Amino acid sequence: MNTKTTLTIGSRYQLNGDLYEVTSHDHDRYLLRSINHKGSAYLKDCILESILRSGNLKKIDDALPDEMESYCLIAMSSEERRTFDNNLFYVREVTKKFHGSLPREKINATIAELAKLRQDESPPKYTKLYKLVRKYRESNSNIFSIAKVKGIKKSRTKRISDEPIEIMDDYIRNYYLTAEMPTAKQAYSLIVGHIEELNRNSFQKLEIPSLASLYRRIQSIPVYTLDVARLGSRAANKKNGYSRGILIPDRLLERAEADSQEMDIVVVNPEGHPIDRPWLTAIIEAKTGVLLGWIISLNPPCYEMTAIAIRRAIQKHNDDTPAGLFEELIVDNGSEFYNSSLIALANRLGFELRFCTKGEPNQKPFIESFFNTLNKQFIHSLRGTTKSNPAARGNYNSYKNAIYTVEELREKFEYWVHNVYHNTIHGQ
Repeated sequence: MNTKTTLTIGSRYQLNGDLYEVTSHDHDRYLLRSINHKGSAYLKDCILESILRSGNLKKIDDALPDEMESYCLIAMSSEERRTFDNNLFYVREVTKKFHGSLPREKINATIAELAKLRQDESPPKYTKLYKLVRKYRESNSNIFSIAKVKGIKKSRTKRISDEPIEIMDDYIRNYYLTAEMPTAKQAYSLIVGHIEELNRNSFQKLEIPSLASLYRRIQSIPVYTLDVARLGSRAANKKNGYSRGILIPDRLLERAEADSQEMDIVVVNPEGHPIDRPWLTAIIEAKTGVLLGWIISLNPPCYEMTAIAIRRAIQKHNDDTPAGLFEELIVDNGSEFYNSSLIALANRLGFELRFCTKGEPNQKPFIESFFNTLNKQFIHSLRGTTKSNPAARGNYNSYKNAIYTVEELREKFEYWVHNVYHNTIHGQ
């Protein structure tokens, strides 16, 4: 099998001197979204090799922020946040104005102008700003570079080598994504047979990927792309409910939706006494239906809960489902979303926060659909459930039958998301 040049979704590349993030791969071309402006670039598979050789396309780094870096912005005190915002303002303005060297006299004059504009009585000195700008440039405009973040030893997940992945992708493309609609297990048996045959005639043995690895590869395919290949365009439109009334994203992470809901279950304290119903704040990626981030807590919805869900959304997922910074986050007017802290966080991280019209839940149908699936397939089958209403609950005593602590509910929820929801949301 020929070795094929590929780009990793979520990685960052410099294209003709501008910084881009790889957001999706569809119909034999990659979509790269600009980090510094709203432009996009489309690269066909057939030109990747030549453009990489020419040096016009250079890999920079992984687009997913480190977990501790992400948490840094969320956990900052109000004083630390003001300092960070102030530094970021000067760094960005100086970077825009000076593209090469940083002459002291001109920089000092610029600092004075910016301080007057910002009414800042304590602007940064030249030496400090010089160091911050250098860090910012060397990190390719990564705002985390100018924040104080202590290092952390990160665990590494097991990786499969490139060739077995290419074999899997080849069978997915030419066998699984067909109108005959073979099952994933049938495709897997062919993949195993193919690799075993290669190993029989080769000195260097290839690793045979697990069935779960194949499911994850299939899962990363945009649901609409998968349905078009297996069902046809008309049936795919009908199945996904595509209509003019719902905005269907074209790109991965183009749109995400967030909401909070009191969960239909009573939890207990460590001594086993029933206490209350917990709250869930969740973020859904609209193109794939993947749960990007979440938090379950006994505390009512608030900015801190939303921030933790965002942190989980932009860090790498254990099950290799899509993760990363979304372009747009759709929310309602609840206090956990409509607050200055979240608006400031959106400005720092670089995503657009869009609020729904009051009383219009159909403006965020994907998160509403997730909550419905969560309740029907998971929560309503647990002990201590309250069901959706008193009529559905009947004579069932939710408080008397409650057995799960918040920690146990989180564990069960995470298991259900990774092993059930993410393996079925694409109609596999």
